[in-house]
Amino acid sequence: MLVFMPSGPHPEGGGAIRTVSEYDTFSWRARAMVENTHDRSHSETSLAQLRRYCWPLLTLLGGFAVYYFVFRALVDPLDPSLAALKGFSYHFLWEGEEPASQVAVVGADMAARYRHAVPSVLLAISFCSALIVAFGYVLPRYGRTAVACGVLALSAGAYIGFIEQHKNITRMAVADCPPGTGIVFCPLDQAVSRGGGSSFTSDALAHIRFLTDFNSVVSVAAILLLGICFAFLARSAEPTELHPAQLRERRKSLEATLTVTGLVLVFSVATTHGFYNLASALMQPEYSKSVAQLASAGSTYWGAVYTTVLIVVVSPAIISIARDCQFGAEAGLLKGSAKERRDWKEQYGLAISLKDMLGAALASFAPVLTAPSLDLIQTILGTE
Repeated sequence: MLVFMPSGPHPEGGGAIRTVSEYDTFSWRARAMVENTHDRSHSETSLAQLRRYCWPLLTLLGGFAVYYFVFRALVDPLDPSLAALKGFSYHFLWEGEEPASQVAVVGADMAARYRHAVPSVLLAISFCSALIVAFGYVLPRYGRTAVACGVLALSAGAYIGFIEQHKNITRMAVADCPPGTGIVFCPLDQAVSRGGGSSFTSDALAHIRFLTDFNSVVSVAAILLLGICFAFLARSAEPTELHPAQLRERRKSLEATLTVTGLVLVFSVATTHGFYNLASALMQPEYSKSVAQLASAGSTYWGAVYTTVLIVVVSPAIISIARDCQFGAEAGLLKGSAKERRDWKEQYGLAISLKDMLGAALASFAPVLTAPSLDLIQTILGTE
């Protein structure tokens, strides 16, 4: 099947239409050969190749700098003193002058686990999607180096996700303490030790803790893996890579990666929100409100971290691809007007529409809006 593409004004007057193969031979490869006729040494070529990755790599490091130096050091409002946690007072449903019935305890326990389990399953599915997009759709297009970087990022993310969760003071205030430390003043640990005949046992806590640890590992691993995808998508295109078909595939890769990243982060925040609210569901109303507020603040904080890092990492890829699409339009229509080049990009699916911008904004800000949205839904349904 022949696909016809415009090639700008014809030397003899009027417009000319060429097939893809003619367009490749005449417009793209010939122009690339002209541009590459300058004598370059091997070291100069290697340096030019390296420059294509400087901007995305610096931006990726910038995302981590935002996380560690801004959120962790400057504006972190969720760092309660470990000693202050010992003074927290928790009263569970089965305690007090009129303990709740066993039915109420079991009902609250099951409802809390359900709110934690559903996003956990969705997070696992989105993690599998991240693996498919990264290793099956994006990274192989950039060679073995890209695949190797993806493997390293996946491993590093899994390790960071495993060790990071045991240093979270907010988790201790609203959920459980790190196992093996002997600390028992955290809410879920107290619920087990003071549970008596309640359904919330040490086995139940161990199962929930394992699921939460698994979610932390896969979410951070997916974030780093997809961050590598954005880094390779953000590199500048060579003249031979300005073909509309190649630019369109690169744009599809960006859209798929951004969508999956948004899903991973949303379900990660939702899982954190459900886990942080487990203890408050088991408490008496007058004591659960303050714990639930701190839990919501903690999950909203992580959503803000994820949104900020996502914006920092994905912006260079969006700008780079938009810039290369403009270069492609200029190469395809050497003497075309600005309107003709816009029409050219729209014809080959390379223009950025309002729908595309809204979709990117939604994917970027969805993590920070997840916890407040869940709180609003719970308030409307009267489940608080």
